[in-house]
Amino acid sequence: GDRAALAARLTLGLANHSLRRGEHDQALEHLREALPHAERAGDRVLTGRIVNNIGIALLDSGMPEEALAEFRRALELRRGLGYRTGEVINLHNIGDTYLRMGDQARAFASFEQSRDLAKECAWERGVVMNAPYLAFLRGLRGEDVAAELASVAEAAVRIGEQDSALTARWFAARLTENTEEVSRIRAEAEAAGFTNLALLIGAGEQ
Repeated sequence: GDRAALAARLTLGLANHSLRRGEHDQALEHLREALPHAERAGDRVLTGRIVNNIGIALLDSGMPEEALAEFRRALELRRGLGYRTGEVINLHNIGDTYLRMGDQARAFASFEQSRDLAKECAWERGVVMNAPYLAFLRGLRGEDVAAELASVAEAAVRIGEQDSALTARWFAARLTENTEEVSRIRAEAEAAGFTNLALLIGAGEQ
């Protein structure tokens, strides 16, 4: 059990390194290698983390339907454990997947569920993580959310969530079609090491 858990954690570390570098195929290979080790060890927390990260790698590889299945699987694992911050993350990831699939209604509902659960847990990071997405989706409906997104970006910086701050600024730039600002934020994301966010911003520029 201990040996299997160690093998799973080491391979997960390699996968996370690949994910940060935007090497999704390599990350998937490591994650699929790590999963049976975690299952053999009987470590359901670690199994949930690996399954969630398989979803992230699939989503960033342009396979949203497959990613959605993995995020739902991770969500059920985490619900079974009572791991509520894990549920917040998975509901957020499900919302992100729906958003990339163009299903704004389901995306909004998932981000809202994630935010509400984060509030119940008094987990500020989870609330801030969802705030840019909820504001952006309301902005797409025609609401004026510029001040709200600016406030969210400030709140994110205050608690050290630089990626959420950049996301809020990116959404604000997208709503105003400010392509110069979008390019600037993408460069900041790359410089800060947020490779996946930089890639997503790049995709959003197309």
